[in-house]
Amino acid sequence: RVVDEIVIVNNTHYSDVLLTNRLELETGRKIETAEIEKAVENLYALDRFELITYHFEEVDGSNLLVFDVNEKSWGPNYLNFRFFLEDDFDTDSQYGIGMSTNFTNLNSHGAEMALNVEMGTDKLIEAELYSPVLSSQEFFVAGKVAYSSEGRNLPVSDDDSSLSSVNDFLPVSYTEFVSEIAIGIQPTLWQELRLGGRYSSGSIELSTLASVGNLDFERRGLFANYRLDTLDDFAFPTRGLLVDLEYLV
Repeated sequence: RVVDEIVIVNNTHYSDVLLTNRLELETGRKIETAEIEKAVENLYALDRFELITYHFEEVDGSNLLVFDVNEKSWGPNYLNFRFFLEDDFDTDSQYGIGMSTNFTNLNSHGAEMALNVEMGTDKLIEAELYSPVLSSQEFFVAGKVAYSSEGRNLPVSDDDSSLSSVNDFLPVSYTEFVSEIAIGIQPTLWQELRLGGRYSSGSIELSTLASVGNLDFERRGLFANYRLDTLDDFAFPTRGLLVDLEYLV
C-alpha cells in the first residue's frame, strides 16, 4: 500500500527528527516489508532501543505507517565491567579490571560521552565526547583525552631467536597522555571518516634502572582515520568485515 505519512510513537530521549532520519523511508509511495525491516535494523544498530514495532493505520483516508520505539529500560546511561588474567607460569603475569560508562542523549542530536577506567598491570583513564552536528548524525565532532601507563618487557638482544631468550629482558614502563579533536562524516551506519589533530606526550623508563633516567617524548600531528564495520556481532562475529585505517602526519 502507498504510505502517506510516517508516525513515530517516541518513548525515548532521542528527537523525532533523529529517529525519522535514521529510518530513511520516503512517503508517497508503496513501501515493501523488506524496506521497513531494514529501517528497523537501522534503529537497532544504535544499540539504544529495547523494542521497536510497527503497524499500519488508516485515518481519514490516509495510510499511516506507525513505529513504536521504546528505549532500553535500563538506560539512558550504561555501565560495563570487565576483568582479565593472563599468566604463562614462567616470566610474567598480566591482570586488569576495568569499568566503562556511556552517557547518552546529552542533546537532541544524540551526543554521547564515554568514560573508561582500567587498573592493574596496565592503567588507563580515558574520556571521549561524540556530538553529531545535525539530527541526521551524518556529520559530527569528537574529542578525546587519555592517560595510560603500560609495563612491557624489552628483549636484551634482537639477535637471539631461541625460545630461552624470552627470559632475558628488561622491564620497561611507558606513560603517555593523549588529546585529540576531530570532525567526521558517517555516510552510512557502518562506516565513518575522521580528520583531526592529535597531541601526545609521555616518557619511557627502565623499571629496574630508575637512575638511568627517563626518555621523554612529545608529538603533534594531523590524522585521518577510516573505519568500516559490517560484523554481525561485536563479541562473536560470524560474518562481516572490519577495516580500521589511520594515517598520521
